[in-house]
Amino acid sequence: MGAIAQTGSADIRLGRHLGQSPVPGKLEPRPMSILGATSAPVSGPFLGYAWYPSRSAVKAVLGIPGAAYLGKTLDLGGPFRTLAVSSARKYALAVLRGTGKGVVVALGGPARNPISIEIPRVRENADRVVLSPRGVAAGLYHRQSRVVELVKFLPHDPQPAGEVMLAGLPLITAMAVSDDARGVLVAVSEGSAGKIYSLQLGSPPRFLMTVKRPVSVSFAPLTGDALVADYDGNSVFLIEDAFGRSEVKLVAGSHQGVSRPRAAEFLHDGSRFLVADSGNNRILVLDRSGEIVDVLSSRRTPVMLRRLDEQDTFQFSAPEDGAVGLVRTRQTGNEIFFAAASGDSPATPLPGGPLPSRRRSASASSARGR
Repeated sequence: MGAIAQTGSADIRLGRHLGQSPVPGKLEPRPMSILGATSAPVSGPFLGYAWYPSRSAVKAVLGIPGAAYLGKTLDLGGPFRTLAVSSARKYALAVLRGTGKGVVVALGGPARNPISIEIPRVRENADRVVLSPRGVAAGLYHRQSRVVELVKFLPHDPQPAGEVMLAGLPLITAMAVSDDARGVLVAVSEGSAGKIYSLQLGSPPRFLMTVKRPVSVSFAPLTGDALVADYDGNSVFLIEDAFGRSEVKLVAGSHQGVSRPRAAEFLHDGSRFLVADSGNNRILVLDRSGEIVDVLSSRRTPVMLRRLDEQDTFQFSAPEDGAVGLVRTRQTGNEIFFAAASGDSPATPLPGGPLPSRRRSASASSARGR
């Protein structure tokens, strides 16, 4: 996600690190391939991991759209100062409370003991963690020193890629990291306006644009193209080549009825993107020209877009009444569905139920004409 992740303390135990044997005095080999390995058996299809930011909790999403449910809370091995989750690559990047160490924690499944790799040669006590779109790179934000440390080769062999300096920039409200660990895009709050800057390794911040209230920034997978969601401006902007020519285009706005967008995320091939249109309780699918491809209405307000897999399933709501809102896009059609809390029968109709898309519908045409 583009917004800077915040988490509270976690009510979970500290997991053992790779290389540390459960038998005192003996060391086990470091099986790097353990990250992303299959979990202990779980019943039904696996859809990804849902993240509860306010509770530092992660749960597996099981089942199928229309009959999905949440597994038990995973023991990630905390407590943590902050963490971020790559559902597609089955790991969490976390900063341990107490030691301040940055660790990569394998998400092998609800029955697995947590296993983690310490990230070498990075500063302790990062305040925030942000992952790149495909989860192969990350940024560790240090508020007091005004530094973002970039980490590459995630999750199997995390290594520091360098630092970008934020000195002179005001309060950061959102941050995104590119998959190549080349740099970051940040949104800052400055008086009654917001500004967007790009920062590359070895270079000072470069101003890109002014908006009203940026709440989310995000990169396209494997490229330097980016999206900015301007909540108060009722707009979403595309920045092509944020580290180079930085051409800015308005791709969603009030002329389409967009109201208070909370997030915008590219789909895996970068040709289309989603907008969490919170003011209208809907999710829009648009192409890069800003044409509305699909409109998906929701009975719950979309407040985020967090990728669950590499085939474009996203979490769009925080838990409410024990369920999580999900949106899935496919060539055959797009849909919104909900994952019920563990203990509920997956056959029980879920709150709100699955909602069919209105692909190139009259609603989309109406939205374009507003």
